[in-house]
Amino acid sequence: MDVATAMANSRKAEQDALTVAKQGEAAAAKAKWAQEAVKAQAVTQAQQEKEVAVTEPSDASKSPSSTPTLLTSTASPSFAKPRATPPTKSR
Repeated sequence: MDVATAMANSRKAEQDALTVAKQGEAAAAKAKWAQEAVKAQAVTQAQQEKEVAVTEPSDASKSPSSTPTLLTSTASPSFAKPRATPPTKSR
């Protein structure tokens, strides 16, 4: 009878080890997916903030003191080539 009890205890210990391993895997998977949910929320919030930043004018453009200024230059544009004077005919 002691042999049967020892065998039963051995099987139970093996099953307990398997159970603990599977419970650990389940806990790891649960923690991973909880972190994935946090990540997804952060990504969604960042995307929303980016879209709002693109659609809303910045605070600097709302203030009346920051009026746009027109930049002028007296230099000729870089794409314009200077005109060559036509050759004169000498007689």
